[in-house]
Amino acid sequence: MPQTPDPKGNQYGYRLLRYAPNAVSGEFYNVAVVLSDADGAVLGARFAPDLKRLACNPAVEMDYLLALRDEFEGQMLLGEGASDYLRMVERHLSNSLQVSEIQTFFGGAPEAELDRLLRTYAATPPGLSEGSESGDASRDSRTAVRRSMQRAFDQAGLLRPGSRFRRGVGIDYAENLSFEFDYGYPLESGRQRLLHALGARNDLAEASRLCFVYERVRNGSGPGRDLTAVLAEGFSDSARQLLESSEIEPALVGEVDRLAERARADLGFA
Repeated sequence: MPQTPDPKGNQYGYRLLRYAPNAVSGEFYNVAVVLSDADGAVLGARFAPDLKRLACNPAVEMDYLLALRDEFEGQMLLGEGASDYLRMVERHLSNSLQVSEIQTFFGGAPEAELDRLLRTYAATPPGLSEGSESGDASRDSRTAVRRSMQRAFDQAGLLRPGSRFRRGVGIDYAENLSFEFDYGYPLESGRQRLLHALGARNDLAEASRLCFVYERVRNGSGPGRDLTAVLAEGFSDSARQLLESSEIEPALVGEVDRLAERARADLGFA
């Protein structure tokens, strides 16, 4: 039912910035609120004060999300660039970020309305304690596996400037759909080796999703690609067998040093 103007209130519009950890599932989280006046001028913007509810989801890329928060807070403070930034998000980051349709309402002071909208749409529910803003560090989590990979690859010198060993390898696998593998590098044969971490929580669902993506990546254009999934402690045998059925090489997180040495040999490191 349309709202009638309140003579004691101001007319506002708000939009939500939504993060989708996986484009296939359709799941998303509200991570920020943008408030505008009746003419569409941005009055203020706020990012979620904490990310605990997202850290509980093993599909969430916490490093990416924290970097996004820093960028958002740098560009979406009061200023003329806010609208341009939103348009850039809609145009270039639509696989992982969406901007909702604008909703109008009548309210009080802008700062108070921003606080209320953030509490309503982007706050962590009371009592949710698992995870943290720096990511879930439990040993069976994807975050823990990625940290082990980064440590091993960094110590092996693979992440030094100029290296062909790359972090964050994004590949389009269908129209308007892409997936970012954690690491990748070229092989002498012309193929590409990819490495991606998987947590033990919901391991069958995570393995199924990776198989779905990899089968399409493998059948798509570009060089041939080999994929190694680095598995958290507690990863089930059934999920591991599912990976193998899609020709994905499984490796336990305790093998990251071996994977680092293999990459050094593949790339001809001295």
